[in-house]
Amino acid sequence: MAQQPTPVYEFGPFHVDPVERVLRRQGEPIPLTSKVFDILLLLVEQHGHVVEKQQLMRTIWPDTFVEEGNLTQNISVLRKILGAGEPSHEYIQTVPRRGYRFVGSVRETNGDIELIVEEHSKASIVIEEDDGHLTADRTNPAPTGKAKSLRMVSLPAIILLLVLSLAGGFLWQRFRLRTSAAAPAFSLDSFEWQKLSADDRTGGMISPDGEFLVFQKREADGSWTFKQRRLASLETITIVNRVTSSCWGMTLSHDSSFLYYILADESQDTGTLYRVSVLGGTPKRIVDHANGGPTLSPDDSRVAFIRFRFKPGVSALISANAFDGSEERVLEESDNGPELFNPAWSPDGSRIVCSRVDKRADGNHWSLVEIPAGGGSPRQFGNPTEQHLWWHGWLPDGSGVLTIATDPVTAKNQLYVISYPDGSMRRVTHDLNSYIGISLSKDQTRLVTNHSERTTDIWTAAANEPGKATKTTACCAASVVWTPNGRIVYDTVQEGKRQLWIMDGDGSHQQQLSPETAVDWSPSVSDDGRYVAFLSKRSGRTEIWRADLDGRNAQRLTDVGPDLSQPQIAADGRVVYFSQYKIGKWVIERISTEGGEPEQVSDVSVDLWSISPDGKRVAYSFFDEKLGRWQIAVRALEGNDSIVQLDVAAYDLLTWTPDSNSLIYKDATSPELSPPLWRQPLNGDKPQPFIAATPETNYWLDWSSDRKQLAFVRGREVINMVMLTRSDRVAKLSGH
Repeated sequence: MAQQPTPVYEFGPFHVDPVERVLRRQGEPIPLTSKVFDILLLLVEQHGHVVEKQQLMRTIWPDTFVEEGNLTQNISVLRKILGAGEPSHEYIQTVPRRGYRFVGSVRETNGDIELIVEEHSKASIVIEEDDGHLTADRTNPAPTGKAKSLRMVSLPAIILLLVLSLAGGFLWQRFRLRTSAAAPAFSLDSFEWQKLSADDRTGGMISPDGEFLVFQKREADGSWTFKQRRLASLETITIVNRVTSSCWGMTLSHDSSFLYYILADESQDTGTLYRVSVLGGTPKRIVDHANGGPTLSPDDSRVAFIRFRFKPGVSALISANAFDGSEERVLEESDNGPELFNPAWSPDGSRIVCSRVDKRADGNHWSLVEIPAGGGSPRQFGNPTEQHLWWHGWLPDGSGVLTIATDPVTAKNQLYVISYPDGSMRRVTHDLNSYIGISLSKDQTRLVTNHSERTTDIWTAAANEPGKATKTTACCAASVVWTPNGRIVYDTVQEGKRQLWIMDGDGSHQQQLSPETAVDWSPSVSDDGRYVAFLSKRSGRTEIWRADLDGRNAQRLTDVGPDLSQPQIAADGRVVYFSQYKIGKWVIERISTEGGEPEQVSDVSVDLWSISPDGKRVAYSFFDEKLGRWQIAVRALEGNDSIVQLDVAAYDLLTWTPDSNSLIYKDATSPELSPPLWRQPLNGDKPQPFIAATPETNYWLDWSSDRKQLAFVRGREVINMVMLTRSDRVAKLSGH
């Protein structure tokens, strides 16, 4: 008897081939991990029926004990991949407390279907650094990674990406493009991936002529070095050596001869624009008081940038002579409307496109506006979107703008094209990566972008031996907090959403607290274990919510979002402290756990802050204008007691010891990539080491109620440069 062929399953634009173990969308193979494919195949084979969670776990991980979170995470990945092909259709349905059901219309064939698959050469040049030596690799790995949107302190030598304060958003310089009649229409369909950095601390851009890369590499002492790397010869030279200030943006001249970049000044409130040859040399100071940009006119004669605090409460889009900074012209001021970000000069030189954000009662709305290069009223094109527009740059023919925007479901940054002048928005990447910065060669054969993520795990340790921590099985948290009975509440990404979970102190018995549809994070538990306060988007924008510790009886406390951060329940359990962005600064406020009107605690612009365990004082980091450096202040929450000021610059972490007598912080001036934690007594004694430097950085810690245990969020920042090369260019490079 002839063997029956294994069926091929079809649904929507997808084909599942069990023999080849491949998923195709409209003929194009989609890379899946083995476990994700196994889950998909099992669900499709039993389409229309509920597949129990235990059956899935026994089948996919036979003879292996795994947490249920592994299954949930793989289901989340699968949903995103299928949603990218047909976003209006949900193929995988969650059956509460049971399992999952595939609800798509599935067709079975005998495999004799016609699939036209375009073949691409995989012999791409991959450039990696290993102990300072450059090598050429004949592989073409697909990039992976997750990224989280983070609020970080603007201090020297700690970030490649700067968080500027308006909406807690990152500002990163986009690419500059030049009109080219020979440039083909932009598409990612025929591009191949190449990983350009292997050290996890590099991000950069492609030159307009497509011949070299300019990138920033983080050194072991925490400084950044600007480098140039030629793609043909793999030769690398240093342009600017060991910069200790944050870079707020960079661009290359259209003739690929000069690098323009903005470095933060010591105050971190303003920056300086420099120009330097791509071959290195002494940088030339061009413009003071520059915050965003820069972008160059097509003939490279003028440079445009954003200047915050152009007047009190007003920012401005300004252009100047690109050679010496003279002839400044104010093109637009924010007192005529919302603040502007990310200027991008059009290929014909007639206009500059900026992004702007409107803060509305129902949340932030982003849009693109064009401003005449000689000055004039902004004109919006396209409809405002709730998707955060991070970076953008013109396509060479002026037909649209290539932008990076936040996907509303996964919260990952994806590439889009916004057409000009109608403003219609089209997504061009459909994956699980999160992109940062975009640069495109003028012939459109090479595109460079960057992946950034903070990978973290939860660790626990005995309080008397904090250096001997043990990693739990829970991952990807941003914050953790102990409950009075020794459990840990934490936030993590599940089903593409950040949600609240709870587990035992050793990492076992993990349970989800948030509903499936909720997006919740940043938990704080009351001392009596009755409530958990957290940030949530359940109402459509970020607000402070409160729920019972089991996740039930959720109640919204605030109606002032979306720019809120870090809720902390006071020791008495009656109020919740939080920070809110107001008129150019973050201030501390509080609200009753029963709801009501918030009350402002301090009008000082704060960054990190923490309420003491006894509920009497607040510690916060701030920039002292008179001293010209960062400090920590401690003051009473009630009354007019004097403020204690500490000559300490903290970042990422600032918290109290349980006795309310000392602070734990991470020193911003430390040269280590993963600096130690310090304990600063408030009685005037010198700071003492608390936890030595570890291979990974500590981002959060919390003491258990009995003061016997500590929980950490520990991980590292990962930044990698990747390049997409058009397949015909790949063939030429590889000799095919």
